[in-house]
Amino acid sequence: REEKLREASYLQAVHETGARTTHDIKNLLQSLNVLCSVATGSDYRDSAQLNALVRRQLPLVAQRLAQTLERLQRPQAEPESYVSATIWWDAISRQYQSEGVEFSPARIAADARLPRSLFDSVADNLIRNALAKRAAEPGTRVRVSLEGGSLRVSDTGSAVPDSIADGLLRAPIASSGGLGIGLYQAARQAEASGYRLLLETNRDGEVCFALLEQVTAAASADSR
Repeated sequence: REEKLREASYLQAVHETGARTTHDIKNLLQSLNVLCSVATGSDYRDSAQLNALVRRQLPLVAQRLAQTLERLQRPQAEPESYVSATIWWDAISRQYQSEGVEFSPARIAADARLPRSLFDSVADNLIRNALAKRAAEPGTRVRVSLEGGSLRVSDTGSAVPDSIADGLLRAPIASSGGLGIGLYQAARQAEASGYRLLLETNRDGEVCFALLEQVTAAASADSR
């Protein structure tokens, strides 16, 4: 019986790792596509601006790909690694700088640290979904903020439909807009790390997802 439980636990870890890895690779591919699009554009070809962009972005993509490969090779659960919140914020800001994402000045303590894998996964999922919405709804603004241990990604597009919002983050949802397995896996990862991922605001012109520490999330829910 114990052996079967261990096997089931391992298979579950493999399944969850595969789902997360697939989504991570999709995000990395989108980042590379953006670089390729910029590189082939007449405005940037052979320019110093393009060279600077490539020097900034390629090391970040390579680092994220290495992390994804490592997770794929070792699907069992491992302790989360923590990094400087300031360093993480600078890196994610640079990563999406060329895609028109607005980053508010971070409001964090100088010595603050955060779980890197969790924040990488959640930020990529939320930002990519918002950028996909912007592609379908031109003029939509995408904003990201980090205050204390709370990460928020908001957009000025249309609200998430009630039929999707009701089950969002609680179960995988079939959605052409990218709100399916990726966010579900991110929500589960958040819970395992003592955080909560939630749709904090949902109305036309103001849609905001928030990653909050469990204590902060509970206080936020009580204040509503």
